[in-house]
Amino acid sequence: TRPRSGTSGSGGTAGGTAVPATETVYVSGYGSNITVFNFDVKTGTLTKRSSVNGGNSPSYLAFAPNLKFAYAVNEADGANSKVVAFSIEPQTGKLTQLNSVVTGGNGAPHLAVHPNGKWVVVAQYNSGQVSVVPIDDNGRVGTAGTPDQGPNGGCENAHQAVFDRSGEHLLVPCLGSQYVIQYKFTNGVLSYNEPATVTVMGGPRHLAFEPRAAELPVAL
Repeated sequence: TRPRSGTSGSGGTAGGTAVPATETVYVSGYGSNITVFNFDVKTGTLTKRSSVNGGNSPSYLAFAPNLKFAYAVNEADGANSKVVAFSIEPQTGKLTQLNSVVTGGNGAPHLAVHPNGKWVVVAQYNSGQVSVVPIDDNGRVGTAGTPDQGPNGGCENAHQAVFDRSGEHLLVPCLGSQYVIQYKFTNGVLSYNEPATVTVMGGPRHLAFEPRAAELPVAL
């Protein structure tokens, strides 16, 4: 979801901050379309506003920090996995495709936008690789760098990519390898932190940072 213009008729949060009356909800999956809904936070009602072709299975979306751009992976493209860039119309949330680029990996289920909005990182399940894709000032994606296969024999089944709040570190759960890769991230360049991997038995799929301690991730 993404906040949109409009405030509630009464009430608000502590401190006087108005509660948005509506938000924009984006829904995508293994079909070709990304559908944009208006979500009424009072009633829970979803109303379709628009739809756009997102390519071949745009199974995951991520948004630029300025909320002007959105990015989708095309997971079902296999060895031709892509990142597709969209602009976001401020009032309606409508998506307009800007361009797309191949990631260099195979079967991308997840991507994350760097906190500065200048990079998008893609985890690739089938090939186990991590790709870094630059973003220009107009929200378009550029040519992906050489994908990283990961340390210790290579990642098997990269399932997610997560930046910490500083953007200086990237964590990638590797389901088949049963570990999480710890990267340092510097101006679009990946290097391994110490230790390079942390074992998570049972196969980590996703992780999230504990909100009360931004630097403490929890893997699932």
